[in-house]
Amino acid sequence: VAKLDLLDAILLQLAEQFTARFPASRMLTHVWEAAAKASIDTGQLEEADRYARLSLRLLPENPLLLVPIAEVRASLGKLAQARQAAEDALEYLDRFVRPASISEKDWLHFEPRLRALCQSVLGRVALEESFRRPGTARMTSAAHAEDRLQKAYVLNPDDANTAYLLGMARKTSGRLNEAAVAFQRSASASGRLGSDSRQ
Repeated sequence: VAKLDLLDAILLQLAEQFTARFPASRMLTHVWEAAAKASIDTGQLEEADRYARLSLRLLPENPLLLVPIAEVRASLGKLAQARQAAEDALEYLDRFVRPASISEKDWLHFEPRLRALCQSVLGRVALEESFRRPGTARMTSAAHAEDRLQKAYVLNPDDANTAYLLGMARKTSGRLNEAAVAFQRSASASGRLGSDSRQ
């Protein structure tokens, strides 16, 4: 982990140096994308968002950046922006062919997971919004969250985080037995949240 952190730190430093030396370069969108992802790796989420904005300003139709930055914005509580990034990513996944940097075989495995992450973010946003709303509006948001999270789970049933959020959406709707099933799936899945939900 320490080696990865060091590499990310070097990459971020190089990105700043490149930006200062070549402020009009066509490569900046890729430099800023790399810097955004390195910032995510090192837990610098606000910096990741800043670099992503710069990159997406030049190349907005980039689901490989939109998807992780949607997750970042959701984590930062920027719910409207998280929703927009996830919706944009889904639109571009529908409209454009796979990136040239990814083989067709890899894309068949990777693309459904990108879609799953988009649906998971949209579900998470709707769930967060449900907690802030009263009565019927709360139930409507929770139902919308469940719909999105169910789609995400179908696309990637190994995602413990999605299963956990699905359980929360069902719990919010008052369907405790179904919520328990989702929490058990989260506990059985690999990943940190799966371990947490066992406790």
